[in-house]
Amino acid sequence: MKAILLTILSIIIALNGCSLFYVAKQGIYQVGLISGAQPIEIALRSKDLDLQSRKKLELIQDVRAFAVQHLKLVAHKNYKDVNLSWHEVIHTVSASEPLAFKPYQWWFPIIGSVPYKGYFDETDALQEEKKLKAAGYDTQVRPIQGYSTLGFFADPVWPNMLKLNDNALIELIIHELAHATVYIPNQTAFNETLANFIGKEGARAYITHRFGHDSLELTKLDSYYQQLAIQRDFFYELFQQLDLIYKSNTKTSDKKEEKIKTLKMAGDKYLKLPIDDGFKKSDWSYVNNATLLSVKRYNHDDAIFGNLLHAVQGDFAKFIKEVGYYGRADDPFLAIKNRASTLMGHP
Repeated sequence: MKAILLTILSIIIALNGCSLFYVAKQGIYQVGLISGAQPIEIALRSKDLDLQSRKKLELIQDVRAFAVQHLKLVAHKNYKDVNLSWHEVIHTVSASEPLAFKPYQWWFPIIGSVPYKGYFDETDALQEEKKLKAAGYDTQVRPIQGYSTLGFFADPVWPNMLKLNDNALIELIIHELAHATVYIPNQTAFNETLANFIGKEGARAYITHRFGHDSLELTKLDSYYQQLAIQRDFFYELFQQLDLIYKSNTKTSDKKEEKIKTLKMAGDKYLKLPIDDGFKKSDWSYVNNATLLSVKRYNHDDAIFGNLLHAVQGDFAKFIKEVGYYGRADDPFLAIKNRASTLMGHP
């Protein structure tokens, strides 16, 4: 994912505040994923393993070792195993009020309040979305590439992960290991933005380590991230435009009309962005408050993490220590921003 899914640990302690049936059902799937896994070393010995999967598994092993040694992330037993027979597609559901950027929240033990809910069964996810739509919410259902159980269980690799291109897979593994290293309950935007930042910076560090500063691989990765930034900035601007409408003193009917008009104009502009077609949505109707909040959630204010990493001179060990400590403040983004300024000698 870039999302934290509820784990079977919750079955034991989640008797208050959330559905025991939901927890139990997801727990059954989780047990199946874990119990069917085997060490990657053993999987690599199989003569039936296709060449692409073999290369991906070897890449995961290398990235995992790099993340521990050079990025100082805590791997626990994550991504040491693989379940090659597990072909489920995991989905998350999120929602927002239609005329305000106010996400619907779910509460779970350990991870606290989160603005998304994970499902191993797409039918269950669509049923949850149906209920939220009936209640008037903007909704989003999307498949995820990975998730973290925060070190409570040994997160295995599964086949869908092996379908990712190398750069996406590298970033995913580092992103999820970041979650298992630093996680602050009830601070979803902080957790996801941090993991997103570490995933990207970690991927750049890995590609540089493996291929060099002047490599074609690094140039391609930087180009990819530049296009992501164009897309992100576009959605940020749209977010701000809609937010002004929602916070205005106009009547509700006018806000609805302005929302529809703004989204239509943005959709026309989006098709003209200087980015690859692979970045563009084929159906703009899926863009709503829930999807815009999702973009914001993973890119809330990542510049402050860049400033902090610069302030500690690129030392990931110090960086991880700093975000783990200052991330526990009431306003973690402000605390990190102030800490970076202090370290760089700014008032």
